[in-house]
Amino acid sequence: MENLLLMGIDTRPMVNSALKLDYKTFSISYFKTVDFKMPYMEKHVLDQESVISCGRFEENYSPEKLLELSKDFLFQNYDENEIDKIVLTT
Repeated sequence: MENLLLMGIDTRPMVNSALKLDYKTFSISYFKTVDFKMPYMEKHVLDQESVISCGRFEENYSPEKLLELSKDFLFQNYDENEIDKIVLTT
């Protein structure tokens, strides 16, 4: 099984699709909504709480934050969790 890293502002649609395929799915995203299906491993900048706003996009978004979060998946020696493919999405 190959390891797939999805990176973007909202990876939920891509994660949902990847979970149907034969990939161990990792996700780095800006948002995490309450209905997010859990991939193998994930990190996000914001966490939404039920019925509470997680903030304004334009106040907190930074591509650098996504890249910083990805370092754990990309540069840690996980052996069997080494990332094989990366997909960038919106």
